[in-house]
Amino acid sequence: MAGRFPSASRRDEEVIDGVLGGLERRDGKRVYDRYTPDELVVLLAWVCVQVVQNGGLQFLFEHPMPRDEDYSRTIDAFDQIGAADAAGVLREAVSRIPSGAQPSDAHRRVAEFAGLPIDLRERLDHAMLVAIPEVARCLVEFIRARNLGSTEI
Repeated sequence: MAGRFPSASRRDEEVIDGVLGGLERRDGKRVYDRYTPDELVVLLAWVCVQVVQNGGLQFLFEHPMPRDEDYSRTIDAFDQIGAADAAGVLREAVSRIPSGAQPSDAHRRVAEFAGLPIDLRERLDHAMLVAIPEVARCLVEFIRARNLGSTEI
């Protein structure tokens, strides 16, 4: 999927991955209770981007976000960094699932999303993929403004 759409710049990816790598080195693994609210914003936004790049929104709905089974914190993360397009796309995608994006029944959530008209799913996937460079730019600005990790890359 990623080859057909714009992607984050290599430099932006290095800054973001540097912060996430620093968190893993600090904590030994992803220990979400130890993350600051700003660190969780970076984690949620970037993990969402990576999952969508690997398989679209359906793949995202197959794998609930860490500490965000209904995706509301991920939408908020996009809003906090200023990635309005990504926030809007994810908000719309979640709203289109008839039963909501609740964690209690991932199979039902995925089946309901897969049951939406193909043109709608493709439009949402396309819009999210096109928003990835914006997410990366906004994340880097967010990281630098808050002096998270090593941003000298």
